[in-house]
This record gives sequence, C-alpha cells and structure tokens, in this order.
Amino acid sequence: MVRMHTTSNRIHTTDPARPDAPPGAGPRAGRHARRGVAVVGVAVAVAAAIGVGPATGAGAGELAFPFHTDFDTPAGGTLSGDAVTDGGWLRLTSADQSQAGSWLTDDVFPSDLGLEIEFHAATHGGSGADGFLISLSDGSVAPGVGRPGASLGYNCYDDTGAYGTCDVPGMPGAFVGLGFDEFGNFAREINGSGDGRKRIPEQIVVRGSGDGLLGYRFLQRASAPGGHLDTGSRAGERTIRVTLEPGADGTLGMTVRSDEGPGTRMRTVLDDVELDGPGQAALPPTLRLGFAASTGSSTNFHEIDDLTVSIPTNLAITQDLQEQVVAGTRVTYTATATNKGRNDSDGSAVRIVVPPELEDVSWTCSASTGAACGAADGTGNEIETTADLDPGATTTYTIQGDLRADATGQIASTGTVAPPATRADTDEADNTSTVRATITAGTALGTWKAVETADGESTVAPGDSVGYVVTAVNHGPSTATHVGATDALPGQLTFLDSVDDCTAVGQLVTCRSDVALAPDGEHAFRFRATLSSDYTGDGSDVVNIAVATSPDDPDGGDPSDPVSLVVVDPAGPSPSPTPTSSPTPRPGQTAPASGSGGAVGPAGADRPTRATGSLAFTGAAGTSMLVALAVVVTASGVLLTIVRRRRRTAAVTEADTVR
Repeated sequence: MVRMHTTSNRIHTTDPARPDAPPGAGPRAGRHARRGVAVVGVAVAVAAAIGVGPATGAGAGELAFPFHTDFDTPAGGTLSGDAVTDGGWLRLTSADQSQAGSWLTDDVFPSDLGLEIEFHAATHGGSGADGFLISLSDGSVAPGVGRPGASLGYNCYDDTGAYGTCDVPGMPGAFVGLGFDEFGNFAREINGSGDGRKRIPEQIVVRGSGDGLLGYRFLQRASAPGGHLDTGSRAGERTIRVTLEPGADGTLGMTVRSDEGPGTRMRTVLDDVELDGPGQAALPPTLRLGFAASTGSSTNFHEIDDLTVSIPTNLAITQDLQEQVVAGTRVTYTATATNKGRNDSDGSAVRIVVPPELEDVSWTCSASTGAACGAADGTGNEIETTADLDPGATTTYTIQGDLRADATGQIASTGTVAPPATRADTDEADNTSTVRATITAGTALGTWKAVETADGESTVAPGDSVGYVVTAVNHGPSTATHVGATDALPGQLTFLDSVDDCTAVGQLVTCRSDVALAPDGEHAFRFRATLSSDYTGDGSDVVNIAVATSPDDPDGGDPSDPVSLVVVDPAGPSPSPTPTSSPTPRPGQTAPASGSGGAVGPAGADRPTRATGSLAFTGAAGTSMLVALAVVVTASGVLLTIVRRRRRTAAVTEADTVR
C-alpha cells in the first residue's frame, strides 16, 4: 500500500508513566464477578460520558480520500469520555480502572466503493483489560457509543451481567464493530448471539449491526497474532489494516490484517467475513468511523496513531522473461500490470527497472479493454509511467534491448505497480515482481590456417621446419573467452615449438590463451613442426586441419579447410606446387583481413601478412607466382642437362686421346 503520510520522521513522546495500581486489585479469576456488581453502579454515568458527540448525522459532510490524521490534535473527529490526544497519539483510556473513551469522525465516508483503513495501535502499561474497538456506523444517524466494559463501547448489554437480553442500549446505527478483546468478553452471548463459550481472552472479534437494544449479532472471531494484543509500549505498536469491499449484491466483506510489531510480517487474521445474514442492516450510503476503549477492574493504556482511510483496490504486476538469454543478442520481454480489485485505479504508477546489461532499450505499451496507457512508448532503462485500470483490465509493456556481448552471470528486471493517492492496495505482496535470466554465450568461431616457411621460401624439403598460423575468428554474437585452437598433425610432421602457448601431446597440438575475443575479432596462434627427413613425397599427402576453440562456442568452432605442403627433393627436380583450396566462410561472412585482431585481453595477435613467396594455402593469391616458379625451375633443369652432357662428351674425347 502506498501510504500518503510519513511516520518515520515524527518522534512520539515517550510512553506515559503507568499510574499506581489501584488498591484492592484482585486476581483476574474473580474480576468478572466483581465487575458485574461494580459496573452496575457506574454504568449509566460512564455510558453518558462517552455516549454523545456534538455532530449530528444530518449535518455531517462527506470526507474526501485519502483521509489521514496523526492525532497530534483530535481534528477531524470528536473526543468523549476519558479520551485525549497525547504526544501524537489518541489515548482512549489510561491504565486506570473504570475508564471509557471514544473518538468518532465528525464527517462521514461514502460506502459504495468500500474502505481501506490502516492505523497503529498500542496497548500496554496495565493488567490487560478490557480492549479497544474500531466501529463503522450509519452516517445519517447522530453519533454515539455503546456500553463500556464487555461491550467495548459497541454492543448493547444485559445489566444484570448474565449476558442475556439487552436492557442497556448499544451504539446507535451501528453497522459493524471490530473488537480487540484483551479480557475476552466481547464474543459472549448478547441477545442470544455469541460463540457459545465462556470468556476467551486475546481475541479479535466481529459483531454485526445493531441499534438501541436490538442486534449486535456475533459474526466471527480469531486469536490475535502471536496469541496476545499487548504491545509492551508505544514502541511495540502494531499495524492493523481493515478492508471492507463491496460485493455485486451491495453487501460488504471484511478482511483484517495485523502484524506483531515493527519489523514483523503482516498476516491475515480474518478473511472476507461477510457482513450479512439475519438481522444485518443494509449497507448505508455513508459510514462514520470511530474508536472506543474501556477498562474495568483490570486496566491498560489503549492508544491509536496514524489513521489513514482510502478506497481499496488490488493491483498486481508480473513479468515474462525467458530463463536463458544469449550475450550479444537482442532480448525481448514483457511486464503486465493488472487490476485484480473491485474498484478502478486511474493514474496507477508503473515502474520497471530494466537490467543495466541491456543497451539501446525501447518499450511500448498496449492496453486491454478498460485500461489506458499513460504513455504509448519510450526509451531507457528506467521506465516510469502511469496506467488507468478498471477492474480486470491490464496494461502490457514490451521491452527490448541489446544484451552486451561481454555480459555474464544473470540479468534481473524489477517491476512495481502502486495505486494513486486516493486508493490503497489490499494485497501488497504482488505489487513487485523480479525476474532473472541466466546469460549464456552464443559464439560461433571460424578457423583460418596458413603455412609459413623459413625466409619466405615457397617449398620445404625433408628435414626442414615449417611454420603454421592458425587464426580464430569470432562470428559472434557473444564474446568468446579463453580462445584456443587444436591441430592434428599428420604422421610426417613432428611438433617443434611455439611462441603462442601451443603444446603437443603426440600428434595433437593444442593452443591456449586468456583472450576474450569480441564479435568480428581475430586471434592468431603460431607454431612450428619438422618434416621427417625420410619423407619422399611431394607434400600433397601432408595435410592437416585446425579448429578454433572456446568454452563459449556451444558446438565447437568450424574447422579450417585442409592445408598441405609443397615438398622439393634436394636430389631431384622440384615438383610444381599445387595450392590447396580456399576455406569457405560462413554465410554472410568473408575471409578475415590481415591486421589488428580485435581481441580483448592479453596476447591479442595480428593475423600474419602473407608476403610474396610464402605458401599461404588459404586462398588462390600467389598461384601465378607458383606457375612462374615452376617455369624457372624447369628451364634451369634443361640448362643443367645441357652442361652435364657437354662435360660428359669432353671427358670421353680426352679418354680416347689418352688411350
């Protein structure tokens, strides 16, 4: 409930000192019998002291919502009997014997929309009796109260003390009385209506309508939260909420909630007690609110503070967010505000705190029949708007934002809805909603591979070392962490060394890093291997494939295209190098350009620049060079054959001459 007043900054006066115990106070067991005799003599005087207020039903005005008083003064109502205001509290009785006091509003509340009544109560400092009462009576009837003592200023009473037929009148025009009954007599039989048992202390009791000597029927009772009503002091005050909501047939249902003191949870004590049945008066157009309390031979301070009266409503908010969201993607979720109550709630405040991990946030509002959005759309991570909500109507907020590519952990969204100042929410438990989603990575890694030979040579020979460059490319949408690569070397190669934390177990080369690679970023690993000196092929069968890795790629990186070598035999003619095919990028992707890798983290390496003369078998570039090289090698072979033949002919001629 949105309170339209602040109590935390106001300092109440300290608890009143307990008066000295009256002489002759006996044990509780004999209290009722003595009260039955003692009260008879003072009944008329006490009833007269609290029975009449100066306002009349005909002259009462209609109060606006919300109505609030902190009882710094009695303004808004009239005191009677022993009631006073003291240090920001309405003190109905002191902890003295045979006290009775009341306070009733001068003006009245319309009843057609129901009432939400909240106040603080403190009972303390005495021996525990009788109790206090909140009442609602017909606003058209002149104000007054009923019999003190067991009747708590509400019921009529059997002055013989036998709890039979009333001969002392009760509250005029009474509609409902809610008694906080410390001593335990408010539920006793009156006019043939009660719970049928003897005194039960520490109860909260509802009695129905009555007038004069008739009515005041017992309706329902429940034990006080914690089993007692005493607060120990003003500091232990209890918060009490009484909700009266109209039904379609014009009757009212009453719900009572109370905590056990500051910092304790509010619990439902009486739930939707129907104010109808035999003898129950029809709901009057207006209602007067009042408080009353009394003591007998047992005593207590009975005090009330911070009274607020509003129109009841019941708003709720829910949110729908998927359980998992992928970093680097656009996230969409909804929040829905609903009026679950019986009254409209125009100008309800809606606030949604969008997760800070979402960027470029926008939202739209759609309204059901009977609802209206305060704003149709907006932007930003804090949504603050309003909604007009008829009973059963909803407004739905569709929220979109880009989840950061490097986001990890969880995102959380919190939504709240609150009624306007004229309303009070009858169930605050569903006024706030918090939803969470686990962030998962959605990276898609690609792999590019190239061969680097020493000194830019285009071929390798058996026994030579050959360098490999494996480049991991993050196609997104999320940041890839701990980027690495694997490469299974063919049997003709033996791992030699690496400058980029690549190691080998057998033929499997594994490269590791702490790099966090942003979408579209690249990171390269270099290692060397040695071609077996016993190798006799042309290199076309020395083929290996690399795969980029990251724990954030759910299905593993895409492998590179196969990469082979061009091997020359030093004892014979060089073969014509045959380049391998270019690796195929993912749909919508192109081969990565050389230059900065875009890595976020340590050791972010640039892709190698493929210089003329190196074998970079990840593309067709360099093929013309290879063809030209083959022509040069072939021509050189022919020239070498001619020279050898000339030398061989000369030698033969010389030998023949010697012979």
